[in-house]
Amino acid sequence: MTTNVFDGVVGFLATESRWSVTHGRWICYLDDTNFHKIEVFNDTAFMFAGRGLLIQEWKNWIRSNPVDDSNQPAVEGISLSGFNISSKTLRYTEGMSITHENSIFAGTGARHAVICWKNNRVATKAVETAKIMDPASGGSVKYFDFATGNSNLAVMNMFSPSTIEEIDKELAVKGIYMDVTTRQNGAPPFALSQVAASDASANTNESMADMQELKRKLASGELSASAPCDAMYSEWSANSKKELKTFLGSVFGWRN
Repeated sequence: MTTNVFDGVVGFLATESRWSVTHGRWICYLDDTNFHKIEVFNDTAFMFAGRGLLIQEWKNWIRSNPVDDSNQPAVEGISLSGFNISSKTLRYTEGMSITHENSIFAGTGARHAVICWKNNRVATKAVETAKIMDPASGGSVKYFDFATGNSNLAVMNMFSPSTIEEIDKELAVKGIYMDVTTRQNGAPPFALSQVAASDASANTNESMADMQELKRKLASGELSASAPCDAMYSEWSANSKKELKTFLGSVFGWRN
């Protein structure tokens, strides 16, 4: 329930910018924050999906330029891919759900994205298409172009949160709610403060209780934002972890 695309033909990353929490029939989300699913370190680009708190740990760790893997964050709960920028190549991936012509696609928006990409060969358009179909994909499309180094990752949105902790606090008070069971019938997303004025389809007492429970769990920290994907619920094999360590060693210079 997110959409990540690596176009291996030209060397291009694209992701949407939605962070969300799901509870029952409801998704609560924020778009266009300053916390991205792409991280660039020297000649390496990383792309993530999955649990936001764990992605935050990984981004902090990468930025620290670690001298070894002793404090490497855990891996269960995320999808992680690494790319060499100058050669425009995929170096490592775990948790990407679809592969096609040296390109990879992650999240429940992946199947919509790959169909569009096959027809148009434009990664950003593929993500835009997936946003229409996947309720947990949304917001502006973030990108990184390997050939030119151009991106919109440094474009900051004033007053928008930059960490998962800040996103969780914002979700608890300003999150946008969507009933995924009625989304295809035209029920619009809405802020909790607008509930009384909205006709958010089946706002029964039970569904309202679910919304209030979601808000309470966000405020207490019991739930936290994510970029949902199947890999969140998968266990990494010993071989995958070993290959990741080898890849990270080449990135940070732990070996020749």
